[in-house]
Amino acid sequence: MAFEMFDLHGKTAIVTGGYRGIGRGISDGLAEAGADLVITARSIERIEKACLEIQQEFSVKALPFQCDVSKVEDVDKLVAFTLKEF
Repeated sequence: MAFEMFDLHGKTAIVTGGYRGIGRGISDGLAEAGADLVITARSIERIEKACLEIQQEFSVKALPFQCDVSKVEDVDKLVAFTLKEF
């Protein structure tokens, strides 16, 4: 494991915009360290694809959740979903 000092097994992270660019790099790094993920963005198709790729590569649970983080009610639903699933 590349992150022996940064072990996140048993932890869960929410990554906004985690399907491409810097967000995808963060998602991959957290997954490599063992964290399960909820990846969120406005485009459900893109986050579903990213979650499948991350699950296959890093053997962690990665769940997609469509969310516009500029809307408080969407963020509340995101947090409730994450707590329910993990």
